[in-house]
Amino acid sequence: MKSLISKGKTYKYNCFEYVDEEDLENSLIYKENNECLIAYKVLIDKIQLYWACNSRDNIIKELNNFITEMKGNKIYVEFIPEDFIEVMNTIGFNIESEFIDLWYKDLTKYICNSSTSVEIRELKESETQKASLLTKSCKGLSRGFNGEDEEIIKEWYQTENSKIFVVEKDDEIIGVALVNLYGFDSEKGTVVWIRLLAVDPKYQHQGIGKSMLNYCIEWGIEKGAVRSFIATDVENYNALKLYEGIGYERNEGRGQINMEN
Repeated sequence: MKSLISKGKTYKYNCFEYVDEEDLENSLIYKENNECLIAYKVLIDKIQLYWACNSRDNIIKELNNFITEMKGNKIYVEFIPEDFIEVMNTIGFNIESEFIDLWYKDLTKYICNSSTSVEIRELKESETQKASLLTKSCKGLSRGFNGEDEEIIKEWYQTENSKIFVVEKDDEIIGVALVNLYGFDSEKGTVVWIRLLAVDPKYQHQGIGKSMLNYCIEWGIEKGAVRSFIATDVENYNALKLYEGIGYERNEGRGQINMEN
């Protein structure tokens, strides 16, 4: 799979700049030539497609053929360039989500302003299933968010420089945050990345998400982080209000555009 990623990165447009070997596990190659590379993986409810091309017209032609051969299966494609959107619409694809990047560029200016007092602790290894179910209870609250399978939670639990924090009430997990530190050798300094922040729908709009976000930032600062990164769908207005209210700033331009037919 490493060779597939390397090959994909040689094309003018591609998604392989953002793909890991684990993402491509069990994938199959549909088309590979000098003009395009298309691989795909069959999931439970859709087919995920990985792509690379040198021209928009060529990839659209091959995608159209792929749709025909897949006989009505839902197809999901990530990292679509902005100028591909209109022509993708003509073959039945629509934007499924658009994740924008937000940065807190200087954590020396960070001031904790949480208004809700909740008990936050690290997830126990025996609680990975509970954490997974909590994230899945938030499915559909933001475009493109379906929650996380337990295997992903377990993998994150075991990943170096990663933490999972939870909020508990009446012996029930009602909030989950997945956090990671990276960029230790960067000239700009270490980053605390809030990979996921989910609160049980029954307990939302009570300040729990804000408390968890502040906790994650403070944890990162204690570990030497000087910047923070988070991403969310451009139409997740509640999340954007929370993040920007704390001090995160949006990157300019369009975000990660994902499409589905």
